[in-house]
Amino acid sequence: MGNRHLVVIGDGVDLPAWADLRELKKALNPSGGESQNASAALTRAMRELIEAQAVVHVISYRKAQKLYEADKPPKHGSADDTSGFKFDPGKKSLQNAYKKAMAKSEERLTSLAEDTGGRLLVPTSTEEIIADGEKVARDIGAQYVVTYKPRRPLATAAKEEYRRLAVSPRRIGLHVRTRRGYLVTPGF
Repeated sequence: MGNRHLVVIGDGVDLPAWADLRELKKALNPSGGESQNASAALTRAMRELIEAQAVVHVISYRKAQKLYEADKPPKHGSADDTSGFKFDPGKKSLQNAYKKAMAKSEERLTSLAEDTGGRLLVPTSTEEIIADGEKVARDIGAQYVVTYKPRRPLATAAKEEYRRLAVSPRRIGLHVRTRRGYLVTPGF
């Protein structure tokens, strides 16, 4: 066993860099079957991270980025304002779909981080992203391993049984962040 950590820096939305407007819309609003496949793949990945006992730390730059800034219409009367300028409603709907996908992704990333004993940080500037990276590094360096004897022996556990944990410090003012539980796997 070792000290396993995964640091995710991103908005949690996976989009192909080569995609055109139509493909981006399709990726942000997948059909029923594609959505179920993606959801199942995400569930498997989350389960594998929990099985590996990895702590997931997430730095989401959702609030730090300016989405499609160039696609916003110029202010009326500005130097960029030309007669006949029309805002592309297709790009506006893409922007809205992207914001919705980021919000949904942030819910999943928050749950994953909390389930594994990590946390989600949402900085609002580049400087805060760097500062949050330093916080994550301190968290990783200040981690301790705590052992306990379960009430029910591990040998009696069902295959891949999930057991919840609760760690409460006795010292007042001490903040402890822990994983929510663990999977009992063969070999315990």
